[in-house]
Order: sequence, then structure tokens, then C-alpha cells
Amino acid sequence: MHSFLRDFFLFSSWGTVVACGIVLGIFVLIGYLKNRLSFAQRMFVGLLCGIGLGLGMQYFAGFPEGGMAQRIVGLEWYYQTYAWIGFISSIFINFLKLIVVPIVLVGILYVILNLRNEIKLSSLFSRSLFWLLLTTGIASMIAVYLGVQFSLGEGFVSGEVKIAREVKSLDQILLGLMPSNIIGSMQQNAVVGVVIFAMIFALSARAVGDEHPFYQSFVKCVDFLHQVMMKIAMLVIEFMPYAVVTMIAGVLMRYGIDAISPVLIFIALIYLSAFCVFIVHALVLLAHGLSPMMYFKKAIPALLMAFTSRSSIATLPVTIDVLKNRMGVSSMSASFVATLSTTIGANGCAGYLGGLVGVFAFQSLGIEVGLVQGIMIVVLSVVASIGVAGIPGIATMVASIVLTGLGLGEHFGILAIVLAVDPIMDMARTMSNVSGGMIASIAVDKELKTLNKEAYNA
Repeated sequence: MHSFLRDFFLFSSWGTVVACGIVLGIFVLIGYLKNRLSFAQRMFVGLLCGIGLGLGMQYFAGFPEGGMAQRIVGLEWYYQTYAWIGFISSIFINFLKLIVVPIVLVGILYVILNLRNEIKLSSLFSRSLFWLLLTTGIASMIAVYLGVQFSLGEGFVSGEVKIAREVKSLDQILLGLMPSNIIGSMQQNAVVGVVIFAMIFALSARAVGDEHPFYQSFVKCVDFLHQVMMKIAMLVIEFMPYAVVTMIAGVLMRYGIDAISPVLIFIALIYLSAFCVFIVHALVLLAHGLSPMMYFKKAIPALLMAFTSRSSIATLPVTIDVLKNRMGVSSMSASFVATLSTTIGANGCAGYLGGLVGVFAFQSLGIEVGLVQGIMIVVLSVVASIGVAGIPGIATMVASIVLTGLGLGEHFGILAIVLAVDPIMDMARTMSNVSGGMIASIAVDKELKTLNKEAYNA
């Protein structure tokens, strides 16, 4: 009977029952706080509870050396509790992996199909897309470089078997991005292939347009699916405070208290990346013959709003007002590009966050980040900026897309302690997102020769 409880139910001691009861009690507490605290505050509560649970388990287990590396007699309750905690974490991670492809596919279809007919892809949209995605790609490159230079994630997962990666040439990399079977790409969570197919399909659908009687119905169907996917994404993200408890506790139980230090480096690199991205924005302005100092002076209201609200959408009215009334940007560019930037090209939330997530995941698993890995991280960060930029809780979605695209989706749990303190990093990221949108608006308006330079320099 004891063997049956131990090997099948994983409940062979009172220690396991008590530990799982504590986990359930924490879940009840977080649920009780749902209508009393904001999501960010509940995430912080989950972080503290997860750390407390993990350290408490380690304390009562006598801080076993090597964590889960080897079985120690008398600690059956510890390993069984870890198994149940890992089970809960795996359910959340599997749900994330489940919605990655539909969110990216529907998100790209929605963005392209809902472009206003008067917007020509060869002018306003193409220029907007270029600057938004270019700055996002550069932001990701900066993050990859900083992550490698500061050895982000190295030694975090000690004792893991390193994954050997074959070094491929550039033509093989690009060929590997092209989908040969869209169903196969979806089945394998090959995000880049799904993006390429979605863009080709959406542009072709727009080309057919109203010539086909079903077109408007199809657009409405995509709108409906987009709203459904947003609801599903929000439903999954609502479980994040609970998942944070088990993922962080699991990380601490497996790797010990040394698992906490990497999050401090991650936060520091987020803010360093934000500073570097502002330098890139200044260079874009200089390339267009405009004063960066004048921009930063006039952009302060929008940037402060973004920093404190942590929402590009909430900041949008201030962003448009600053562009039109303080910087001399035309109404067309200010409204269209700034609005587009809330759904495409998030410099911070997809750019340098995606870069740091990719480097952290690779290096924590003992995989060296070379040219091939760097290119893949940047490409996936840009892809994430197209598919999920308008979704609340974007950090979770970006991390899921990047890790899934890199073939490391099963290792999502190692990011738990980073995502738990996401509100601290989100302030800098949102400010970068809004600044990227304003820079793109100014650059596009200048290129279309509709920018009022006198108003900009006044």
C-alpha cells in the first residue's frame, strides 16, 4: 500500500499532505485578494509566497545539496511536493504553448485586414512598419549583446545537460524560416513560419477585397476571433499569480537560493537596454536632421505617463497630443503611426525583453549564444512585436513566443522569477514602447514632408 501511494498518487507521507495543503492555502489567499488588489499587486504577493514556500521547503529539508540532483533518504515528502508543484506549473506552461500559434496567426491577420483602405502600403504604412520594426530589431540586438557581455543566466541551471546545437550557415537559417507545410509549422509551434503564412494570406485577402462577396464577412470573422483570442489570453494570464507561486517555489526547491540573484541582473539589463534604445532614438532623429534634445524636452509628458501607467494604450491620447501640438507632426501621421505602435513594434516589451529572454534561456541551459542563436532571438523578438503587442501581460506572451520559437518551450519555468517582478521592468519597457512610436511618427512625417519643423523646433 505504501508503494502504491508513493509511486502512483505521490502521497506517501504526512509531510506531502501538509506541504500541498499550504500550496492550496496560498491559492485561496490569492483568489481572495482578486477583487481587492490589482493584478500587479497579486503578482507581487505570488512572488513573495513562492519565495517563502520554496525557501521553507528547503529549510525543512535541511537545504539538500544539489537540490533535486540526487535522492536523499527521508526526504520523500520533498520530492513528492516538488512533483505536484511541477505538475501545476506544467499545466500553465502547456496552456501558454497552446495559444501561441493562434494568437500570432489571428493577431497578424487582424492588424493587416483592419488597415484603412485609404492607407497605401507603399507610403504611410510601409514607412511606419519599417521604423517600428527596425527600432524593435535594434533594441533586441542591443539586449542580446548586453546579455552575452554580462553572462546573463550563466550558471543559473547548474547540472543540466547542455543541448548541442549544430552551427548553420545563413542560407540554411533563412531557408529554415520558410514554411514548407503550414499545418506542420503549427504542429511544431514554428512561429516564424506561421507569421510568414499569415502575412501572405492577409495581404492576398486584401488584394481580393470587396470583389468577393465573402470578404467583409471574413474580416468580421477575424475581428471576432481576435476578440476571442484576447479573452483566452487574458484568461491564461489571470492564472499567472497562481503559476508564479509554483514556478518560483519549484525553481528554489530544485536549484536552491542561488536562483534569486539572476533576477537582479535581469532588471539592471532591462534599464540599461532602455537607456541604449533612447540613444538609438536620438540617432534616428539626427539622421532626419532633427534635434534629439528638443524631442526629449517635449516628449516628457508622454514618457512620464507611460512610465507610471505602464500602458501604451492608456498613454495614446497623450502621445498623439504631444506629437500634434508640441512637435508639429501632422494629424495623419500622429494618429495612425502612434496607434499602430500600440499593436506593432514594441521596442521594450518585445525588443529588448525578447532579446534578454532568449539569451537568459540559452545561457542558463549551457548553450553558447553565437551568431545563429542571436539572429534567431532577434527575428523572434520582432515576430512577437507584430503578433502580441496589444495584449496585456505581453511579457508572458513574448517570453512564450521566443522560447517556443527557439525550441525551448518546455523550459519556460526558468523565467518564473523574472516574470514575477515584471511590473518593475514594465515601467521602462512601456516608456521605450511609447518613445519608439513617437520616433516612428516623426520619422515618417519628415519623410512624407508633412512635418512642421518650425513647430518642432519652437
